Amino acid sequence: MDEKTLTLRKLCADDMFSMMRLLSKIGVQDIKRCFVAANVANALKGGEDVECVGMNVALELAGLLLEKLPDCKGEIYALLADLSGTKAEEIAALDMGTFTNAVLDLVTAEDFRDFFTAVMKRFKREK
Repeated sequence: MDEKTLTLRKLCADDMFSMMRLLSKIGVQDIKRCFVAANVANALKGGEDVECVGMNVALELAGLLLEKLPDCKGEIYALLADLSGTKAEEIAALDMGTFTNAVLDLVTAEDFRDFFTAVMKRFKREK
């Protein structure tokens, strides 16, 4: 089977609004669970590595996105369409492998992790 690759552009400030819409649809408690799990993983490593926490949050969110896919379908399609320069209908028509890889590429992208790293640094400063 010939699997297509969806190329995503780098995230920009305007994408934060789409990301927030998606994250709010996932639910604050579930997102909080991702941060807690990432902090536990970091603590088990004995670290204060905020970047490690950001990466762990991104990976936790990847699993959460796939779990919540039915509830967030429209938001995920819209975000991936915007990031790839396609239409939501084209995203919906992707084969499962390509779509899953695109979601995982998004949440493991450096700029996606950077967003959560910045959030974590902000929370650490406010403690």
